[in-house]
Amino acid sequence: MATEKDIALISVLIEQTRSGKIRWEATAVPGQFVFSFKGRYNASLEEDQGRFVPAGEGDKYLRLLDASDQELVVVSDTVVPDVGQLYELARRQALNVDDAIDNIIGFLS
Repeated sequence: MATEKDIALISVLIEQTRSGKIRWEATAVPGQFVFSFKGRYNASLEEDQGRFVPAGEGDKYLRLLDASDQELVVVSDTVVPDVGQLYELARRQALNVDDAIDNIIGFLS
């Protein structure tokens, strides 16, 4: 169950990701993106990519870990839909999707 603080954290992460103050990075795990808070906490966004889940349709999860990788918070987009929005923002940022689109448009124009 998500608390009000969990929801507030997700809202701040969305805002800071949009403004570019948070830079998400892709990991070696497909569909996983991470951000570190001054080395004290790590946020991880992941998509459930089970065997029978089509790409892009799995549940999205935000995990907040402390420096020793102890799980502090886990929230899914099935509980807080904004997790899906945050996941998509982080994915586009980490994979430079907008730059790729700009390059393609520039090439085709």
